[in-house]
Amino acid sequence: MRFIVISTTVISLAMSIARAEERPLLKAGYLPFSAKIGIATKMRDAGLNAVWPKITSFSPSEDDDRVMPRLDTWCETCATHELELWPVINFAGGANELDFFPTFRREVTLAGITQPHTPCPVDEAYWRKVVFSRCVRLAELSRTRPS
Repeated sequence: MRFIVISTTVISLAMSIARAEERPLLKAGYLPFSAKIGIATKMRDAGLNAVWPKITSFSPSEDDDRVMPRLDTWCETCATHELELWPVINFAGGANELDFFPTFRREVTLAGITQPHTPCPVDEAYWRKVVFSRCVRLAELSRTRPS
């Protein structure tokens, strides 16, 4: 019985590895959302296949006149250069999160120090309002944009 379990595990692992080799490796560049779009050509020429621009002021609720046009430009540029677009947002710790949800509970360290910008990791209201809503919004936007 033990032999069958071990054999099945080894075969499953080997099949997983074989399938993984068929998929391209993720080779991404992390950069500011405001980076010059022309860098996409350099990234592709360097062998990268994805772009991770960090959006620092992505509102969870409404279109931002600064963010949306730039996001559209990144979508079009990545599609043109055959790069995957993976927008990055802060989960916590930035001044923008305070603007979106100023009343969230702050983290208190083991030393009893209250962190001014860091949410309590178990504050469900914060995670639902600030993090989850922005993730859902990005997912919705991905349905209507290339890349």
